[in-house]
Amino acid sequence: MAKVEEHSTALLLVEGKDEFHTIHALCKTFKVSVNNLENPRNGNFSIKDCNGLPKLIEQIPVQIKLLKRLGIIIDADIDLKIRWQSIKDIMEKEGYNLPNRPLS
Repeated sequence: MAKVEEHSTALLLVEGKDEFHTIHALCKTFKVSVNNLENPRNGNFSIKDCNGLPKLIEQIPVQIKLLKRLGIIIDADIDLKIRWQSIKDIMEKEGYNLPNRPLS
């Protein structure tokens, strides 16, 4: 697994290893440069595998203060409504407004 570049201005938090590898594969297919050990600062963004939703949720308030851009990818296979609400609540505490439900 590639290490996340700590000084990136854009970060994609992903819930787990499946999402991590899927995003890397998509980026490779579409020739989108991602920061990693071989390319630590020349990518468009970094990807961080959070090893589960609880750890991803913990990272949001920390990372949002450090970065210019933050993306989040979670599984929607459990209860999307509950997962969305937990992220929405955190973002609102940080001063961001999100819709009541994810856009489809």
